[in-house]
Amino acid sequence: MRWMLICTGIIIWILFSNTMLFAQQTPNSLEVSAKEPSESSVPGNAVEMTDIHDIKPPEKAGVDPVFFYYLLLAAFLLVLLFVGFYFWKKRGMKAAELDIAPLPPDVTALRLLDELAKAENSDEKAFYFRLSAILRHYIRGRYCVNAPEMTTEEFLPRVEELGLHIGLQKPLRELFQSTDPIKFAGIPAGEAKMKIDLIFVKEFVKQTTFVQNAK
Repeated sequence: MRWMLICTGIIIWILFSNTMLFAQQTPNSLEVSAKEPSESSVPGNAVEMTDIHDIKPPEKAGVDPVFFYYLLLAAFLLVLLFVGFYFWKKRGMKAAELDIAPLPPDVTALRLLDELAKAENSDEKAFYFRLSAILRHYIRGRYCVNAPEMTTEEFLPRVEELGLHIGLQKPLRELFQSTDPIKFAGIPAGEAKMKIDLIFVKEFVKQTTFVQNAK
């Protein structure tokens, strides 16, 4: 859209310059009058010539400047049309973005967990980085605690503020404490632990979502 406006502006400038040039130029009329012969200069046997007329001024050549005025007006209307269409389309896109409501944190978390469960031959370190990120973002959306920006040491004291059942607090702490060595020290976890931790995170999301809806 921007390059179309630039090209249209250049065309308008060229047309305007040519229009002004044509408007300033006026044809030079040749006012040539044929001298009438005097009686003294006409020989006695000369015949008077009556078919000689004055020289006509030269006719205007080129395009009528009025044509350029109409062309300039058409270009101006075209620019207005493009500008109006651009802002109309931009406004429609903003309205469409506002109509798209964000998904609830539990729906987003469960979808991401399902995708993580379907991933084959997942590296243990990458698996726990992803699992921890999903859980932390869910906690931020559900409890308004900025867990993704906290270290494990910073987050663990905040677990009590979540108002969780005692049966969820302890496993949640153990999960965060056990994932750091796997993520940062490369300690092996094993497929059994990966499945157990994935199941726990899913149950954690479902149970805490139920508590939220029950209030």
